[in-house]
Amino acid sequence: MKSNVNTPILSGQNLGKQIQNQWLWRNLNFELLSGEQVAVVGASGSGKSVRIQESGVRSQNA
Repeated sequence: MKSNVNTPILSGQNLGKQIQNQWLWRNLNFELLSGEQVAVVGASGSGKSVRIQESGVRSQNA
């Protein structure tokens, strides 16, 4: 069976996280294709680790 490189292996649409009426992020949309790598960047305290933990995706520190 051939893998279609244009088919996302992970995707999300219109995701958001709100704590006590404060949005950590909202309207997050993404697609991850086979072979791609992703880095999550942002200001300290902006919710990067929370997002990764909630997604269930394992992160690999470079």
